[in-house]
Amino acid sequence: MMKVSQPPNKPKQQSIGMIVLFFILMMGILAMMILKGGV
Repeated sequence: MMKVSQPPNKPKQQSIGMIVLFFILMMGILAMMILKGGV
């Protein structure tokens, strides 16, 4: 039994995950810049 038909909400979840990852990355870069500027 192979599940060929996948739910249509899977690609949406993946895109949301990518956006969250990008947001975290941007926040990390901002934190680094603030730390470097403050020190």
